[in-house]
Amino acid sequence: MDWGKNNVNAGPLPEMKEICIDHFVGKDLESTAFFLSHAHTDHTVGLETEAFLERLKEPGIKLYCQAITPILLGDFERYLGGEAGIEKLVRCGKLVPLDAEKTVEIEIPAKPSSYFVELTLLPAGHCPGSVMFLFESGSKRILHTGDCRISVDDLKVMRHLHVGPLSSGHVKSIDHLFVDSTFCSKSAEVFPDRRIAFEEAINYVRNHLKRGDKYYIKLKFAARFAHEYIIQELFKVFRHKVHVNKNRFMIYEQIPGLRDCVTLSPSTPFHLCDKTECFCGKETLTVRLSSMWYTKAQAETRSPIMKKGSFLTVCYSMHSSLTEIAKMIDYLKPVAVTPVVKPNGCSMQEVQEALISLCGWRFEYEDYQSGKSHLITEDSLSCDKSPRPLDGNEDAEECCISLPKRAKIDESNSKWNYCFTPSPTKSASSSRENSQEIIADGLDFSTLDNNPGTSKVVNNLKHTWRKQDFHENHGF
Repeated sequence: MDWGKNNVNAGPLPEMKEICIDHFVGKDLESTAFFLSHAHTDHTVGLETEAFLERLKEPGIKLYCQAITPILLGDFERYLGGEAGIEKLVRCGKLVPLDAEKTVEIEIPAKPSSYFVELTLLPAGHCPGSVMFLFESGSKRILHTGDCRISVDDLKVMRHLHVGPLSSGHVKSIDHLFVDSTFCSKSAEVFPDRRIAFEEAINYVRNHLKRGDKYYIKLKFAARFAHEYIIQELFKVFRHKVHVNKNRFMIYEQIPGLRDCVTLSPSTPFHLCDKTECFCGKETLTVRLSSMWYTKAQAETRSPIMKKGSFLTVCYSMHSSLTEIAKMIDYLKPVAVTPVVKPNGCSMQEVQEALISLCGWRFEYEDYQSGKSHLITEDSLSCDKSPRPLDGNEDAEECCISLPKRAKIDESNSKWNYCFTPSPTKSASSSRENSQEIIADGLDFSTLDNNPGTSKVVNNLKHTWRKQDFHENHGF
């Protein structure tokens, strides 16, 4: 499968071509600072190649991501040399894991001279470790969402998107917004609130379990790592851990907020596994979390839940709906907007039309895939078409207030080279206790996307590596 082919506007930022996001092959390797928004296959294209590892060998070249992402990447042997290779890259400072909602200043290698940008990772609500990237440099401010499920209510409590106190409501000016356009489609104009969908599903699950000890729940995710937030929520409601296989357990035990919600014991009624023996002699309700079925249903018959026999399908979208995307644009008021994803079976012109049908804010539309750039107005578009969403895998203004000076990453610090330590020098951003938690659709994603404890997981790694060994063995 040609993973990533729909992420047509992934790659280097046009304003800062040295910065490359979610695409790591071909001419994009000419960039010097690489960023991975999350660990889904369509955003990791190139991480499996020798060419990218060779590029990382060069002085100053680094890959940045949120601290959970290297843990998940370690489950894919083909990426960055597998778990052992990832550990080495982290210890050498070539793979740089960062915490969300902390601003750091990083150096971007460039000719004739390097420059610095302030970088903030913001929770994207897509999957564990998924983040949006906020770049601030001089007079430029760029927000790249990666894949996201974000509402305006989420944006309103992100203090790094605002000037002064959140209560002031002063949104920073955004010069360019690169937005997840997976569901820029009339068929996905509205998705149900994830809290509502979850609560309806809970009622079915509760009624099923009440029937006796032989009644079990089997969870089905849309991707290998996708809906881990649900594991937490189920544990909170039922106080039963979820049975997972050994490989997944080893991943989850490294992630604060998940390690206490999973077990290797098959005696629990909740299972995220494919072991047939776990369900032998049991009455099993399979709960599938998805959203594609919802986009294909008739609008008048849509429900957050679809129950057929022993299968319960829950509309739990990992991507923003068309309405949520439009509201994001209207709230942030960016000068320019670039849709990152081209849904299957449609043109980027149709993506434009879907956006203009709901956006009140007028913006410069930038589509680098087709080379088009123009101001969107009502007169420039006809709104009688809308694209189709992706098929198959679903992964598949400024006020006169001075901003605080940010702390630079101190890469000479030995601790930085040997463990996940995103802030070896004190961050100038205010502390976690002074910020508000990010609550998406009423579900608390902060424990997975924004847990500072995650950045210390390498302290407990099985392997111990010496920095000089890594340089000798890999040519660094």
